[in-house]
Amino acid sequence: TLYRSPDTVGFKLMYAQLVLYPEILIYLLRHRIRVVHLVRRNHLDVVLSYAVKAKIGRAHLLIGQAAPDDIRIELDTQNLIRQLERLQKKQNIARKLLNWCRLPHLEVAYEDLLRDQAHFCLIWDFLSIKPQEHLPRSNIAKIRRGGQRDVIRNYDEVKNVLAHSKFAGLIE
Repeated sequence: TLYRSPDTVGFKLMYAQLVLYPEILIYLLRHRIRVVHLVRRNHLDVVLSYAVKAKIGRAHLLIGQAAPDDIRIELDTQNLIRQLERLQKKQNIARKLLNWCRLPHLEVAYEDLLRDQAHFCLIWDFLSIKPQEHLPRSNIAKIRRGGQRDVIRNYDEVKNVLAHSKFAGLIE
């Protein structure tokens, strides 16, 4: 029913959902579904998002909803490198799967979309969507407003742990 619509239809599919429901991959392959692989380059920000979500019990706010005043969290530095490696590995597996399956796909970095919204034009071209006058809008607001230093209670410890690792460039 989803793909019988005359318009382009999209949905968010998380890596874990594909693992839980592998039949989705069969559907994607059978119908040669175009995939926009949205990635985060900064895996530390992903870990931080998970920690904020765990602390306040939600991943997003709707525009107009107030964010908690003091969102400061402490990251587990004992497992931080392992967490970052796991996120990087998941992303790499997804890339390999898309290439192996030869599904038409476009990888777009979240950070690029935030920095320069002209990247949406690449997505529209890839999906054969007529360019829009206005960029897409969301009714979802970011919870975390400050930088890493503002949110990570043990920032200096995190910075020291990452300083001599392959993830040193992730710290602001």
